[in-house]
This record gives sequence, structure tokens and C-alpha cells, in this order.
Amino acid sequence: MSFHAIVFFPDTKTADAISVSSVSGKATVGQISKVRWSSKTYNAKVIYLGTKSSCEGNIEHVTDNGALNERFFTVADSATSQCAEPQGDSFSFADVGRQLKAAVDELQEQVKLTRTTTTAAIHELEIKMHDSIMRLDRRLMRIEASIDELKMKAPDGSEGAIDFTILCRERVEALLAHKCGNMSKFAFALEKEVYKENPEILLNIEQRRRTTREMNFIREA
Repeated sequence: MSFHAIVFFPDTKTADAISVSSVSGKATVGQISKVRWSSKTYNAKVIYLGTKSSCEGNIEHVTDNGALNERFFTVADSATSQCAEPQGDSFSFADVGRQLKAAVDELQEQVKLTRTTTTAAIHELEIKMHDSIMRLDRRLMRIEASIDELKMKAPDGSEGAIDFTILCRERVEALLAHKCGNMSKFAFALEKEVYKENPEILLNIEQRRRTTREMNFIREA
């Protein structure tokens, strides 16, 4: 035998017969409980407990205040409502199965919606990233073109430059000033400065092989 209950929904002032398995916790007459109805949870007042047929037969006698007209009670129904307590083995497994299926269907729908939303968001992000990369590539190409143009316009600083790593500029200028601009005396003094402590100073210029860099420095200075 399947036990059912008549529950009254205060918000809509309507009543319905449901399986006691849809009532959260112990189904007690007069108590407001959480009930599962149409795949959603509502607050409802339990006003009658009995068989499915007795609940369906008495539901039309529920008043707008959530009460059941007592003259429609039968002796058997009264005894059932007061003394009967539903046992787990008597619950309708069909009702439980339907409720479980509804919950699973709802969960699957939510997962499907979440997956669709996530896929769309990822696709949109990929498009934005692609556009950003393309803009960055175009900007880098413009920068590289500008650098190449500047290189073409800029003079080559290496041509005609004196290598002052051999002798600092200040010392060279001091020697030139000391010789009063006489280039012959300046060259001789510069040669002595560059080749000091170098044995090739004793050789003729044509015989100096290991100090080509120093010789070029003297000529350029």
C-alpha cells in the first residue's frame, strides 16, 4: 500500500496529493514542511495522511484556509491519519524513480548549458587573442621598417673613427698641444708614447709586423 499526503500551498492557496516520499523529513499532519512538487521544492502544510485513493478523494474538500472539512472523514481514514506511519518498504518506488529521473535530467541540462556557454566564451577569447597577435605583428613590422630606414639614413660612425683604446683622447690632444701643432714633432712624440716599453720601437716602420694596429692609430691621429 502506497502512503500519500494532502499538502496545502499557502502562497497559491492550492492543494495536491503527493507521495509521502516527497515530504522532507517525517510527514506530520498540521506541520509545514519542504515538499518536492513538479521538480521544485516548496513550503507546504501537511493536512492529511492516507492511501492514494483516499487522498485523491478528499483533496476537493480542502478549504481556502488549508483545512479539511471533517464531515468527509471516514473511520478508516481517521484511524489511518492518526495512527498510520508510513514505512520505508511501503513507499512508491515509481515515484522515487520519477523524482530521481527529473533531478538527473535537470542536472544534465545544466551541465549542457554550462558546456555550451564555456565553449562560446573560449571561442570568443581565441578570436580576441588572434586579433591582438595580428595587431602586434603589424606593429612590429612597422617598427622594424622604421629601424631599417634610420639605419640607412644614419652615417656610419665606424668610418674614419680613431681607436682611442690604444691611447686616450686627452693624452693625444695634450701631445698635439705640447708640440704646438707641428705634425712631424707630434707624430714622433705620439710614436714614442704608443711604443714605449715595446721592442718594435727599435725597428724600422717597414719591419714592424706585430703592431699594425698601433701604426694605423698613429696615422689616423
